[in-house]
Amino acid sequence: MEARRQDCAKLSLAKRRARARKRSDGAVMFVVVTTLGLLAVMGAYALSSTTEDIRASSNYRRSVQAQNTTEMAAVATADYVTFANADNIVNARMLNPSTDLSASENNCLSAQKNQAGVRGTIRAKSCVRITSNELKKNWGDREVFTAQSFGDGDLRGDVIIELTNPTQAPPPPGYDINLRLKFAMVSVSTYGIIQINGVSTPAQPYNGDSMQVGRGRFIIGPLNQ
Repeated sequence: MEARRQDCAKLSLAKRRARARKRSDGAVMFVVVTTLGLLAVMGAYALSSTTEDIRASSNYRRSVQAQNTTEMAAVATADYVTFANADNIVNARMLNPSTDLSASENNCLSAQKNQAGVRGTIRAKSCVRITSNELKKNWGDREVFTAQSFGDGDLRGDVIIELTNPTQAPPPPGYDINLRLKFAMVSVSTYGIIQINGVSTPAQPYNGDSMQVGRGRFIIGPLNQ
């Protein structure tokens, strides 16, 4: 009799456990679905964070390269402008700006266009634009940038240099004032541009252009008048 009672107790306990498992099936399924959903959300967040990190790193790299390009353009300006062409730059090109709307001097970013309907003095409209092609000619047909200038990859660079706002300047240190040499001080604006494959691209997750601008005052000369 005792063994039979124990068997009945075990059977009753097993039935209760079976009923409990049946009642908890929905709860187990809910926990599984919730866990899978949480893992999916965490995976999407991790992927989004990685994408943002890659994008930020790419933007930072282009920004740094554009800044270096801008600084290089300032050094290139000091090399381009010499005593041999300073008078032509100031008196022929800056103080007599071209009225040709297609001329590079009329498309400056840092000066007014020399148009009849645009108010302003000649000095406000005076601008000399130096492009990478002019630098190339001045450097014996050597390229301003090579395929490795910005490392391995598809980044390409370009520079724009603009000379504006000429004013009379005293002789720099080292020149005898008794020689009565004339000099001019001009504003030099340098634009360093970094692009993907050297072309402007539409807004894409990993595409974009970077431009850095630098500005300074240079004394150039001597001038003939």
